[in-house]
Amino acid sequence: MRGLFSRAVAAAVLSAVTAGCGAIGSTASPIWAAQLAWSPSPVAMSVQYNSSDFSASLDGAYEGSATVLPHSGWQVHTWELTSVHWDGEENYGADLRLSGGPGVAVHQVVLSLNPPGQGGETASITLGTGGSSDGMVQVGAGGTQGDSAYEVQTVDGQSAEVLDDKGLGGDTSYIYLQLSPTSAVWTDHPSTVYVSVTLTAAYPSQPWSIATFEAMAAKGIDRAEINMEWAAVEPSPGHFTFTLLDEDLANAAKAGVKLIPIFWYSVWGGNPASWITDYDVGNNGGTSEVPVWWSSSNRQAYFTYIQDTIGHIKDSPAFGGAFLDYGWLDYMWGPAPAGSEVNGYAPADVARFHQWLQEQYHSLAAFNTTYGTAYTEWDEVPADGPGQPLFALYQSFRDWSVKETYARMSAIYRKETRAPLYFYWGGGFSGFGTAFNVPDTFFQVAKEYHGTVVLDDANSTGLPILFNSLARAYKVPLLEEWTPNSTGLQAEIAEFMGHYGFEFPEAAGMD
Repeated sequence: MRGLFSRAVAAAVLSAVTAGCGAIGSTASPIWAAQLAWSPSPVAMSVQYNSSDFSASLDGAYEGSATVLPHSGWQVHTWELTSVHWDGEENYGADLRLSGGPGVAVHQVVLSLNPPGQGGETASITLGTGGSSDGMVQVGAGGTQGDSAYEVQTVDGQSAEVLDDKGLGGDTSYIYLQLSPTSAVWTDHPSTVYVSVTLTAAYPSQPWSIATFEAMAAKGIDRAEINMEWAAVEPSPGHFTFTLLDEDLANAAKAGVKLIPIFWYSVWGGNPASWITDYDVGNNGGTSEVPVWWSSSNRQAYFTYIQDTIGHIKDSPAFGGAFLDYGWLDYMWGPAPAGSEVNGYAPADVARFHQWLQEQYHSLAAFNTTYGTAYTEWDEVPADGPGQPLFALYQSFRDWSVKETYARMSAIYRKETRAPLYFYWGGGFSGFGTAFNVPDTFFQVAKEYHGTVVLDDANSTGLPILFNSLARAYKVPLLEEWTPNSTGLQAEIAEFMGHYGFEFPEAAGMD
């Protein structure tokens, strides 16, 4: 599986394995590529709060939320906290704490009884020099009592506390917050509250040096994937800043290395852009970590990001193609909201579903005949969840959505360039979280738009055999990605070479 990497070269490996299908350089020999993170990514931030689940660890004092990885540029992330129980059970008598790693900067924390934008009672605190508080105070910071593992700074014009390990040797520090007993967020005894944190990554992104690329080239690595941050390329809608990307390309070119940028849509460091605010919901209304896909503004923004960026860099001597990988959407690459729900039930998604029904069935009478229903309007057809009668129908729409998305992205890319085009496949097959992670989808799109499929589960023995068969059937180039662990490298190399043989027997000298 893929993961984020620090400012060290990550030894991801791509190898061309498909014979006679136009793989990179028309060769079956291995292609070695490093995968680079664009900036020093801090440890993800989460919220830990007092919960009424007294059977949990520490009697519910540190119930955890989902995590978010801050990126460059101020952003507001909102968590929904359930089963809250304000009783000062944490260190310093705190009711909740922010948990994050060195480099996370926090400007403001707002607790509210209603979701953001819906009014109601709140409690808030602004951190840093001259900060103010209303119904909430900071009572401590650090890894344990007595630590002070943050610095007061001004970051991008805002006062902030920037988490720092202060030589403590740990990756995580805390900001402890306590509610006032007179605050309505306390006195109303809510079971659910919403906490919105204004945060950013305090350390600016830096280009990779010529020396780094030269060191890669000296080891036979002539390509590098770049985990781009949408927020850094397009800090506000329609306003692009290519300085960092241009410097990376220029430095790579001087070392003879090709760069392959990755266009994430969501939930990978710096993605989505902070100004994307329309997020998906699950089938039971749970908050999702991914933006709504069928929001017209979200879709167009992402397509513009791809087109304008490729248009800018396509003539660079270091441009080596791109990965179109829209991330945690339609079950690609991520968990469902609340851990059990199914993504894709935002109003915009459901509206597109009803439009899709008309495109597929044309006549409501024909639809009713097929499903034994008696609807009088398309909008009456429910977007059913798991266990409901029309769940499979809604999932057919979601499956179509994945195919439509990759085709649209690929068409946009091909209008700009004939450079290599790559599609990741990973995540395995099991569970709702990968319901539409169908290999055939990627091979179909790769065949139509002259792309290459990258198997990112190359450590699973059966998958290289399967993907070898699919690559041959579709006549599509296949690459293998392997992200080695920090120990046991020799054993992993043996496994990788064995799987390389499974994917392309001729390359391994087998019949």
